[in-house]
Amino acid sequence: MSRQGKGRAVYVAGLRVDGVRGFHGPRACDLDFTRPGGGYAGWTVMAGRNGSGKTTLLRLLALTLTGGRRAHQLEPELEDYLTLGATHGSVVAKILADRAADTMAPAGGEPAEVRLDWRPEQDDGLFDEPTEDFEPPTEVVFTAPRTLTSALWSSAPPPGWFCAAYGPFRRLTGTGLYERTPPQLDRATALRTLFEEQSALTEAFDWLLSLHLRTLEARPGIGELKAGVLRLLNDGDGGDALLPDCYRIEDVDSDGMWLRRQGDSGPEGARIELRRMSDGQRTVVALVLDIVRQMHAAYGVLAFEERAGGTVVLPHPGVVLIDEIDAHLHMTWQKRIGQWLTAHFPAIQFIVTTHSPYVCQAADPGGLIRLPGTGEQGPPQVVDRDLYGRIVYGTGDDAALSDLFGLDSPYSDEARHLRDRLAELEYDVLLGRADAEQTEEYLRLRERLSSSPVARVDEVMERYRLSRERDA
Repeated sequence: MSRQGKGRAVYVAGLRVDGVRGFHGPRACDLDFTRPGGGYAGWTVMAGRNGSGKTTLLRLLALTLTGGRRAHQLEPELEDYLTLGATHGSVVAKILADRAADTMAPAGGEPAEVRLDWRPEQDDGLFDEPTEDFEPPTEVVFTAPRTLTSALWSSAPPPGWFCAAYGPFRRLTGTGLYERTPPQLDRATALRTLFEEQSALTEAFDWLLSLHLRTLEARPGIGELKAGVLRLLNDGDGGDALLPDCYRIEDVDSDGMWLRRQGDSGPEGARIELRRMSDGQRTVVALVLDIVRQMHAAYGVLAFEERAGGTVVLPHPGVVLIDEIDAHLHMTWQKRIGQWLTAHFPAIQFIVTTHSPYVCQAADPGGLIRLPGTGEQGPPQVVDRDLYGRIVYGTGDDAALSDLFGLDSPYSDEARHLRDRLAELEYDVLLGRADAEQTEEYLRLRERLSSSPVARVDEVMERYRLSRERDA
């Protein structure tokens, strides 16, 4: 399942967090994103309960990639990330770049450390010494090797150095305040929706529309670029396609993006504009299209390739962060979104968060991370091989009931009560101690509570427990 891309740039090799938000003391974070084979590309999933810090870790990663000059554009309250009651905090990200893909990358090929330090502001005597009644304000200091920051944190980065980040909403349209991207994309632009809930991905559709208009003007190479983007979005058949229910994107024009169902004998039914489709269809198309747009802005070209089985891929490396990748997606879609993205962007390091066991099933080895709940005293950790196997190769119920998600039972409270009663009745029926009324109740409950294989195992275990208790 491990996936390797061309080159090794730009990737996040590791992340340490201490004294920031909920990550401090025994909960301090020290993650290694290296795959067992030494690579970084693929599907890394962070899972945990609400409030466990998944979004915080993604945002901290994004801030290390954008640098101090634009950090406050994305997060105006960055100083408030310091753990309550602490005076110092730190984030250290190990960033790996490669000259094969990233212009001006430092020599050596080893990860470079990017630091964020929260500390009392250095005021050169402007403030009094700290006292019980007065503490100097907190400042956040960004540091990294100049060979890295001159490219990674540049307002006009050289070719390569691709990174993008997305929040949980990924709207097709925003709040009504139209935000047009400047002609020269800034590094912070590709990370904006991770921090700003009201931001939309409108510019991705504007970009595709601009390709359409320039194609009509016969601009050299633009027609091929537009065709390649549409080929990528439409790649796959049936369950392997990006869009469900056999929908295909036919074209884009000044009125919008148009879809039509593809039947066995060709297109079927009327064309439908994307804005009339479901939230899931809109957000997935917006996400993939914006990744392609940001990749084109970073590299200046898009080198579409067709690989084994006819899969259309973009082989450019980089980092993509996605918060709550499962948002708006049906379970069948959650199962395949990771496989589709990694198949079509094979050199991208995807780091995503989720509440879905099905998203986790696409995780690469070494790429499944559990974040402890707010009441647990432990750090985020890559799950061990046994738990990884249970998640990736088991059922959705297996994953949901595992330590990764901590679900006590897949049943409602009423169903649990009825199943406990069914187990008691079944025990008496098997021993011949049930009267006619109890036998009738048992048969009625057994028919009502038709069991999946997983549920049947639970019932057998409950019956075994009852027998042990009664025999004791």
